[in-house]
Amino acid sequence: MTGGAGFIGSHLVDALAARRESVVVCDDLRTGRLANLERAISLGGATFIYADPETDCADLRGVIASSGFDDVDCIYHFVTAGADAGPPAEVRAVDGASIRTLEAFIEMCLEYGSRLVLASSFTTGTVAGASGLFCDETVARLESIVAEAVRRRLLDARVVRFANCYGPRLQMIDDSFITALLEAKVAGRPMDMPHYGDQVRSMTYVSDAIEQLQDVLEQPPSAEPITIATNGKHSIDEIAGIIASLERSAENRVGFRSFLPQRGGRRASSRAATSLKDGLRMTFAWFSKNSRLFA
Repeated sequence: MTGGAGFIGSHLVDALAARRESVVVCDDLRTGRLANLERAISLGGATFIYADPETDCADLRGVIASSGFDDVDCIYHFVTAGADAGPPAEVRAVDGASIRTLEAFIEMCLEYGSRLVLASSFTTGTVAGASGLFCDETVARLESIVAEAVRRRLLDARVVRFANCYGPRLQMIDDSFITALLEAKVAGRPMDMPHYGDQVRSMTYVSDAIEQLQDVLEQPPSAEPITIATNGKHSIDEIAGIIASLERSAENRVGFRSFLPQRGGRRASSRAATSLKDGLRMTFAWFSKNSRLFA
């Protein structure tokens, strides 16, 4: 798994480790924290390799061999799609290293008979991806490469996009509107979100998102991107109001724990199992204590 030390990736590692699956995490910690993997590593469910997947992992077989595993059931490749904390960003040029890395993963999956999950997050960029939703140019290109491999080479793959996922381990570097609101709350500043106005969001608590991802893996391969989201919609003003109402005393009532999913047979874009208020309370409890530790 690439990006396994990040926000969503580390929760996925916890869920896989809880199912007694062995996970090899390849991460350079630019946007992740080794502390996020502490529990999974201590339980023997995860092996961490400090490396940049786009430069250090050209010999993917060597990386896996060095971890002591010779069989790969699934490769999870997390890519960064951009920010959601301000006006649309400038479109970046297609990243050749990202494409070469993905192509290497595809060849490896075809050779080993492994599954591939290409995962990213929604952004406010200006290029429409295969899903019809906005993503930056590199992510759009990566999606199209996977789709082509599914259609022409029968690759067992899924492209998933997490919509406004939030929860413990979310940090400022994740650069979402939720982190902006949480930072303002912690700092005691007004929660002004002028770029969003009356926009609404489908909010997905991280444990619900991981459960939906596991459901997606039980479905047939697909060339079409799959949205990991919930059906409910909440305005930015409503979300900001809930965060503004949270008290620091909540930190003492809600301790951090790993929120592992329970099997429930739900599919992507389903009803949330965690209410927005409860989810934001748990996120704030973690964020107010930990957000600046690795800033």
